[in-house]
Formats: sequence, structure tokens, C-alpha cells
Amino acid sequence: MRIGIFTSMNVVIETERLLLRTFTEHDATLVYELNTEPDVTRYTHDPVKDIAHAKEILEKTILPQYALYNHARWAVHLKPNHEFPGWSGLKYRSEVNGIDLGYRFKTKAWERELPWKQLMPQSGMALINWICRELSAGQRSIISLHGKCLKNAE
Repeated sequence: MRIGIFTSMNVVIETERLLLRTFTEHDATLVYELNTEPDVTRYTHDPVKDIAHAKEILEKTILPQYALYNHARWAVHLKPNHEFPGWSGLKYRSEVNGIDLGYRFKTKAWERELPWKQLMPQSGMALINWICRELSAGQRSIISLHGKCLKNAE
């Protein structure tokens, strides 16, 4: 089944206004453009140098997590035009033996103007619903939301 330009195979979460899909090796340009905004990487301190660096991030960090954990950062697209404002998703962090729920959106999303209004909370709630539906209780107990553990989320 096709959902706009995407197949149902790579759409992980669909809400009334958003599509969250797996990244592919063809998304280096999206990753690069998102991370060229200085305000987007101000606190993460991890700007992407060029398209080759973005491709490396996809190949060495994001894409392997899908195979290892069945989750990772997912590309977010607005319905119905499929505009890419950024990503939202989960990431296993070995240094804390836990999973974080994170997002990174273009500064336009921070302005909270339609259709971008409520983008961060909508993608976050969609992720929490996916976590409760798809992950085991043991996996849910190691997810950190801004330093707080998501325990026994049902």
C-alpha cells in the first residue's frame, strides 16, 4: 500500500497530521539540511559537515538501530504535502543502558505556526503510544523522557 510517496512498509506511525517513517540511505540530503541550521544543533553540538557526513550518520548510526532494536529516529513528514520538518524517535544509548525519546526539528517548527503548530507534542504522543503498543514492559521501563523514566506505561 502506498501512503502518498511512501509505502506502508516504511511508514511506522501515522497520525491525523503526521507520517513517521524509517529513514533510508537516500535521506542524506534531508539529514544534512536539517543539521545546517545553527539553532538546531546549538545544544547538541553535532552539526553535519556535508552530505557525505550525513550519509555516514545514516549508515553507521540510524539505520543499524532499526535492525538491532526495531526502532530508531524516524523521519517526520507533514500531511498532505509530505514536507520534512525533522525527525522524532527512539535511540538506544549504551552509555546509560537505556532508550531516549528525542526529536530534532527545523527552526520553522519552533514558531508554532500552522501547519507546524504542535508538531513536537504530536510526534511525542504518537511515539509514546507506539512504545506502549509495540515494546515489552521491560523495554518500556528503560526509556528516558528528559531524564525521567517511563515506567509501566500502559
